[in-house]
Amino acid sequence: MTEQELIKKVCRSAPFATLALHHPETGFPAVVPVNFVLEGDSLYFHGKRSGRKMTLMGNDPRVGISIVKDYGIIPSYFSTDD
Repeated sequence: MTEQELIKKVCRSAPFATLALHHPETGFPAVVPVNFVLEGDSLYFHGKRSGRKMTLMGNDPRVGISIVKDYGIIPSYFSTDD
């Protein structure tokens, strides 16, 4: 499996993504969950044509996106014991 095929496989199985945008007023990234779809080699995400995401992308089109396949929590690896 090529890296491109793996990326597409993860995109097809991931329930959502997080989009990181530059927030010029605070200097911190604004990270928001988004629904998305992969169509061919293009990634589209759901959202209004106006609003905070579009304003921030209009100010700086450089974004980061994190797409992670849903895995379960394995209880044996987590503990509330000190």
